[in-house]
Amino acid sequence: MRDNRLPEPAELHAHVSRAHPLDWGDLPTREEIAAQYGADAADGALALLAEAARAEPRVTADVTGSIDDDAFAYHLKNRLKSPQSLARKLKKENRLGPPYTPPEDILRYTVGVDHPDQVVRTARQLVDRMRARGWSMASAHHSYQPGSRYKGLHFFLRGHGQVVELQVHSRQSIAVKEATTRWYEVFRDRDRPKAEKDEALDKCIKYSDPMTQPAGIDALTHLGGVPVEVRGYGRTPARSPRATEGSAAGQDNDQRQEPHRRRNHHGRDEIDR
Repeated sequence: MRDNRLPEPAELHAHVSRAHPLDWGDLPTREEIAAQYGADAADGALALLAEAARAEPRVTADVTGSIDDDAFAYHLKNRLKSPQSLARKLKKENRLGPPYTPPEDILRYTVGVDHPDQVVRTARQLVDRMRARGWSMASAHHSYQPGSRYKGLHFFLRGHGQVVELQVHSRQSIAVKEATTRWYEVFRDRDRPKAEKDEALDKCIKYSDPMTQPAGIDALTHLGGVPVEVRGYGRTPARSPRATEGSAAGQDNDQRQEPHRRRNHHGRDEIDR
């Protein structure tokens, strides 16, 4: 039975959009989400989003206030996962309740820099400034490995009752990520033929391989006091021996920190990796 205390997606969107625009595409009703993913997933998504929405103004203020002058917030309008995407994830990962187990990408932020050599320095500055605001580090990983279809630096922090994902990307890595999204969609589609998926993976790797290795990334073994896990998203996914240390949820789970999905302005899902 529906919990009538839960807000509708349109109410949540209006609340979160007051300070900064939020892009959830076309806004479905709770009933429409329930029809597609089930009532438990719909109610779980709305309950978790309502909780995140209460913290969002403080979280966003902390993140944007921690960004250095030579960096920028990228696609801030995608900072809060859409109810459709979250309901799908809750159902797929069997995170149904109540109580509901929140994924750690409900609130997520991307910080951009002009040059790859700014990536590590900017990440350290962000972490230091967030910790000075009372946040604590949960986990960190990067995927700047040969043969990886995707390369990025991600870290997760706890604060205001939330686990929040931050990514740092150069303009180069942002461009590659956006260029390879269409092939990644094919690669992750379980209904596609294996040959087609393999071809899409090869294209992602081909575009990612020439990327400039950020200065200091290979020596980045710790960030904010937690180990930095090294991942490779190639034909044989790889994880460093540090994989089980410093996990945000205390679990060694490939799915939790895989590239995430966002909604574009047409209401369709995009890959947020």
